[in-house]
Amino acid sequence: MKKEDFSAEISAFLQRFVVIYGFTMLATLVFLLLFNRGVTVGWPYFLWCVFFSLAADLPTLLFLSGHELSEAEWRRRMFASAALTEIILMPLGWLGGMWRGWLGAVLFFLTILAVTFGVRAVSYGVDACTAHLLNEQIRRRRLSQQKGTPEDWEK
Repeated sequence: MKKEDFSAEISAFLQRFVVIYGFTMLATLVFLLLFNRGVTVGWPYFLWCVFFSLAADLPTLLFLSGHELSEAEWRRRMFASAALTEIILMPLGWLGGMWRGWLGAVLFFLTILAVTFGVRAVSYGVDACTAHLLNEQIRRRRLSQQKGTPEDWEK
């Protein structure tokens, strides 16, 4: 993997971490408001959520590839990533006291799934915006090549 590709992957990993941590805090707030109004959480819980969010981002490493993924490969890796995320986070959530009992397990499982899809939706939005900007630059470059001089091509 090239150095530029590696730094881009680290940047994407950190961006996803921020989104995952934000969704984790949102889910914590919702669950506290719905089920545990009188409970307060301290700094150790927030530090646990940092570790938890980093662990949640690890399965995205399945998408690293030396070539462009086909749609079938992408779908398989998406399913594997979601399954691996559940496999990693369910025991971590139990160890961190994020769920207890069957109902807690089901709600926690569904929350992880919702956060996974939320992170994917945010990533898709960022990727769509980036694609739009790149397509616009390509369109402008083609127009300038048709009309202008090589000096115009660099803009």
